[in-house]
Amino acid sequence: MGRLAPLVPTQSANIYKGQLISKDGQHLLVIADSAASSTDTAFARRLSELIDTITKNLNRRYEKSGNRVTLTPMGAYRIALDNELIVRKDVRNAILFATLGIILLLIFSFPRPYLGLLSLLPAIAGAMTAFFVFALIHDSVSLMVLGFGGAIISISVDHGIAYLLFLDRPHLTYGKDASQEVRAIGLVAALTTIGAFAALNFSGFPILEQLGQFTALGISFSFIFVHTVFPLIFPAMPAARSTRMPLQQTVNKMARTGKKGAYAALLFALVMFIFAKPQFNVSLNSMNTVSMDTKAAEDMIAKVWDMKFNKIYLMTESETLDGLQLKGDRLAKMIARERRSGSLSSSFVSSMVFPGAARQQQNFAAWRKFWDYKRIKELKASLTAESLKFGFTADAFEPFFEMLQVSTYDPETMIIPEKFFGLMGITADPTKRAWLQINTLTTEKGYSAEEFHAKYSKLGRLFDPNFFSQELGRQLFATFTKMLVIVVLSVTVLVFFYFVDLTLTFISLLPVIFALISTLGTLKLIGHPLDIPGLMLASIVFGMGIDYHVLVWYRLFSDRRICHSAAAIGIPTANPASRQTQTGPH
Repeated sequence: MGRLAPLVPTQSANIYKGQLISKDGQHLLVIADSAASSTDTAFARRLSELIDTITKNLNRRYEKSGNRVTLTPMGAYRIALDNELIVRKDVRNAILFATLGIILLLIFSFPRPYLGLLSLLPAIAGAMTAFFVFALIHDSVSLMVLGFGGAIISISVDHGIAYLLFLDRPHLTYGKDASQEVRAIGLVAALTTIGAFAALNFSGFPILEQLGQFTALGISFSFIFVHTVFPLIFPAMPAARSTRMPLQQTVNKMARTGKKGAYAALLFALVMFIFAKPQFNVSLNSMNTVSMDTKAAEDMIAKVWDMKFNKIYLMTESETLDGLQLKGDRLAKMIARERRSGSLSSSFVSSMVFPGAARQQQNFAAWRKFWDYKRIKELKASLTAESLKFGFTADAFEPFFEMLQVSTYDPETMIIPEKFFGLMGITADPTKRAWLQINTLTTEKGYSAEEFHAKYSKLGRLFDPNFFSQELGRQLFATFTKMLVIVVLSVTVLVFFYFVDLTLTFISLLPVIFALISTLGTLKLIGHPLDIPGLMLASIVFGMGIDYHVLVWYRLFSDRRICHSAAAIGIPTANPASRQTQTGPH
């Protein structure tokens, strides 16, 4: 019974008529296995409704006695449901606030503010079309990808802004001409962003692959919408009455800092470089978003039943039940050593009750070693003397003494009865035609996850939540580095083929390098480690940020080519650096 005790969900309970009752007699602990996956939120909703119905029925039944029953459920299904509900709400808020912020900027960016608001149209159309195409090629979508819908709008709105800025001028303009102007300078910017996101397909993480596919689709469809639908909507645009653009004037002032601004930026980058060492926060708790009610339920159950979440799980696998039993024999022997060393406080392995043939022989050898002739003689004398006082005959315990003196033992194959499979954590895996067994172990202060994993990795698969978080952090760091290299190389190649100039390519990359160093350094200084969403965004800074630098260099060299061409045919021109924006944005 002592060896079976670890199978009880809590050690802080009284057993009354087969039920687990709390010490104060006010709480009953009911353990249940869900009929479907706990991560299935549709099932989680039905289960939540069922518990509410049971609560109402119980209170309706016992309301006359004055007793009120409260059901406090806790389980993975509740966390999964909270995650979906909270993320859906956050996504709606994120899209709403992002859209409102963009609208505010657009109002101050155009001579005709109402025209600027139409910049949102390609972004919204691109996101909706991306969702449609994504649904055709995938059965499900990650919540992280769903949440990225708002970011798609803020990224792809640039295409609409560029088009309408060329269209909204103080003279008559034509939609096709604006499309040609924007496409000439915007194509490489769109390609670098699309390429950066598409490169996430090589990350090795399904979620990141979905994110890359969805975002690349959204930006692509937005770009296509601008150059196919907008020219039809705006075949011609009359001249604007006003040329006042407050946001453009503010940006122009910020860009006129000259060498002082450049030196200040360089100094800032050098300081940030010292701190630009990313820290990762991949705690499983931080990855889950739960409601206050769920957190209160978890705290109450942990307090009432004194549940310490220091459990680890070891899964063994074999093609036959006999093979599973043999692994259980090895595991029982190894775990016994762990308990003596102080690594584990309690454990249960099925071989403690249903040992295999080899372990039966070992147990019998230990039995014979313990029950030697001297110990049996002392027990017999003591038990006989005491039993006579209680009215037993002198030979009442002879069968017991004969059992102690057994010298030979022929072990039989002890098959675990099927009715005990659930208790022993045994289940069949039909896909692999194998048998699986989950062994639950309770750790102590002397437990080392790395050492334990090294010892038991060949025998089975270990799941330790804390160790899993650490390993996940290492994997994410390696993936982050891999993704960063892939994205940088992809963007560099695209920019090089656009300029066909190594110097220009390097100069174009400098601003995004500055941005990445500054961002990582700032996060380090404010004590904000990179979480998983941050990691997903960090590696695509190059693809998103490079757009503006490509546009600047394209404009500078377009002016230079214009001057060279004009000089070749004898037309005098002004210095490109001194040209003022008369006909529209550059």
